[in-house]
Amino acid sequence: MENTLNYNLKKPSLAENILVSDLNENADLIDAQMKQNADDLASYSADNLTQFNVVNSSISSIGTKVIDYNSYASIADVNNIYTVIDYKRADGTLYMKSTLSGGTSPSYTTDIWKFYDSTGATVILTKTWTITYDANGKITSKVVA
Repeated sequence: MENTLNYNLKKPSLAENILVSDLNENADLIDAQMKQNADDLASYSADNLTQFNVVNSSISSIGTKVIDYNSYASIADVNNIYTVIDYKRADGTLYMKSTLSGGTSPSYTTDIWKFYDSTGATVILTKTWTITYDANGKITSKVVA
């Protein structure tokens, strides 16, 4: 009999007899994991949710500003991910530069945003984001350093 990868649930083959005890054991494992997930979610405090909403709102605000600019990607890595994006104003001056670094492609661990003055020559603000991933390589957080 095979078992599932993540929760070790029993998977009888077509040639095997299905036992009610196996179905019950699978149901108990699923029930316990669902309860744990619900408990974990419930314990996520309102403060954490508020903090997340503030950060998410800030990211959205910056994103809204960035869509008003032209973007130019450069420096593609071995996975064809562009690691540098320049955002330019209508007059061609640099507004912001985003640079991915750290880690290995495609799981970069740092994203640095540099904002420029109206001439596009002088950096007036730098924001560094630390990026973390889950076991499947999906981004789980981007935290401002």
